[in-house]
Amino acid sequence: MEVINETKQIEDLKENYIIGNPKLTNSKIVFKGTGNVLYCDHDDVHLVNSAIQFNGYDSIIFLCKSSFDYLLNATVYNNSVLFFGRDNYFNSKLNIIISEQKNIIVGEGCLFSFDCWFRTADPHLIYDSYTKKRVNPSKSIYIGDHVWIGQHAFILKGTQIGSGSIIGGMSLVSGKKIESNSSYAGNPARKIGESIFFTNDSVHAYTELETQSHDLFESENYIYSYNQTEMLPFSSIEKSLTELKLVSEKLDFIKENLQMNRNKNRFFIGNPIVKQSFIDRIKRKFI
Repeated sequence: MEVINETKQIEDLKENYIIGNPKLTNSKIVFKGTGNVLYCDHDDVHLVNSAIQFNGYDSIIFLCKSSFDYLLNATVYNNSVLFFGRDNYFNSKLNIIISEQKNIIVGEGCLFSFDCWFRTADPHLIYDSYTKKRVNPSKSIYIGDHVWIGQHAFILKGTQIGSGSIIGGMSLVSGKKIESNSSYAGNPARKIGESIFFTNDSVHAYTELETQSHDLFESENYIYSYNQTEMLPFSSIEKSLTELKLVSEKLDFIKENLQMNRNKNRFFIGNPIVKQSFIDRIKRKFI
């Protein structure tokens, strides 16, 4: 276990842990409770212009190796998990608040545009006037692999986004289950496209020749489908993280099921029949 000693960048490390050796550039990590863990699985974890704050106890922030810098403004409270898989791209700082013992799980290869927000709580309490029961429980957020979140998007509690999907700029997504290879946009977000996929190429500097050369993309790399042996339902992750009480147990679960498991269709959401017909249609197009 390696612990960074820059006191100006890391505050109140006592009874908290940094596992790995992240590089910090104009960044700060603050611990205000105990029993928290920042886990970096490789030296290729570089936090730039970032502020990570543990405001409670026994939480985990797990950052996998990445070809890109992490740009995060993340605040985590008690008994929560924030997980990022490999090679996610941040166009600017991603803002995250995890409240009330919930979790945010993000796959790998995602694109986050400017000024996006993730929040698991409202956060103030709302009650039914007749029953006096609370009506706004906090909920976890799950993001699959190769998901594109557009500029100024708000991803709120209870949202689940399947691999290969797109959330348009200025969208507000709350409590929705977004099918894989679909696009949603608006406030509130609604489906505007299905059976689509995107690549990481940027068209900003394309000439006419480059535009023409990218008219077709024949690979199926970004088409996700139902595969029972590969799938890792978000509901099962949530159940396990809720039932496991020790930070060490949660870390073992994360390593085995999220860090080491990189099956392509692990975070598929949708109708298996519809997705298979989509794949068949794409294949016929290029035969």
